[in-house]
Amino acid sequence: MRILLRRLARGLLDAVLLVPSAVIATAKALTRPDRRLRAAVYGPASLILGVLGWFLLLVLALVVVRGICYGFVEPGPYGPGTWGGPTRAGAWAVHAAVAVPIGLLVVPLIWALGRLNTRVIQHLYGEPVARWVPPVVAVVCAAGVFLIVTWIAQI
Repeated sequence: MRILLRRLARGLLDAVLLVPSAVIATAKALTRPDRRLRAAVYGPASLILGVLGWFLLLVLALVVVRGICYGFVEPGPYGPGTWGGPTRAGAWAVHAAVAVPIGLLVVPLIWALGRLNTRVIQHLYGEPVARWVPPVVAVVCAAGVFLIVTWIAQI
């Protein structure tokens, strides 16, 4: 259990540091003429992965605050038309029942983004990576941009 919590904390810390690490790695790669083309392609991809990681951290924070801790942040009233109403306990239970699966899904996604960004930065520095990395990075970046743009458009 202790190892799992340590890995979880490390993954969340990596997610917080994705954007700064992308900027630093791209800046270092741009200083070498043989890596400029690679930096022009994988630098923005690493930055997009970092922003997507921050977005997922925001989603995780919303899940905790508005889902699991719903009863503490929402004073009411809990009428018949609310989720789980008319009681506070019912509303809290329904919000937690929705939030817990989302939180359990978001945490591994954040961890996976951190691992994928590590491979992108390795490729940026000229180290060989597996063949699946470039297409997966392209798909994840496209999906991430789409997700963030559509989320912002609904606000």
